[in-house]
Amino acid sequence: MLAEGSAIVLSILLAFSIDAFWQNRQDIEHGRKLADALASEIIENDQMLASKIDDARDASKRARTLLDIMANPGDAGHDLRRLADLGNVFVLESWTPDTDVYQQALASGQLLLIDDTDLRFDLAGYHSALNRVGDIVEDISTQYYLELEPFLAKNTVYTDIAHSEWLQDIPLPPFSTDLELLSKNSELWSLIALRLEAEIALISYLERAQKSGDELGKSLLSYSN
Repeated sequence: MLAEGSAIVLSILLAFSIDAFWQNRQDIEHGRKLADALASEIIENDQMLASKIDDARDASKRARTLLDIMANPGDAGHDLRRLADLGNVFVLESWTPDTDVYQQALASGQLLLIDDTDLRFDLAGYHSALNRVGDIVEDISTQYYLELEPFLAKNTVYTDIAHSEWLQDIPLPPFSTDLELLSKNSELWSLIALRLEAEIALISYLERAQKSGDELGKSLLSYSN
């Protein structure tokens, strides 16, 4: 009877061991698949980050040019008509990174299927960098709606300086913006300078997120393989 009981116990323990073994194998496989999905998400974001960096650099360059024109209106090549480029500096930013896989894995606890602690830490750092970019984009939008739009409505004929992409089939107004007066407006100078400051910060955090994503993507692909 003792031998029979021992055999039953051993068979139960063996069954548990086999179940644990296969569960561990499944967890490892699911962790690899999750790492691969997260890497794909980061690669997709990288394309958007590269585009945003180009846009922010262009806006910064345009803002610096406008400040230069306002600071030196009489210099050769500083045609005040170039202030009409305001609309191509003061554009609303959009920010829609792809983070669905990470957020779902985090909320469900499945992120723990990736058993590399450092890798999970790097994932958190990457998404923190994305969130910081989102904060700056929100600051730019706040400035646009609360400060810029009221200023432009009061001091310009908006269609004279609006972003060039949508100025199609717009009738010409019977009045025009006084660009000379506008060039001497200290509030406009401050608005351009503030936007330039925001764009410089935006570039910095976009580049940080891009660098972090490049390194993280390689680590995730290595883990998934």
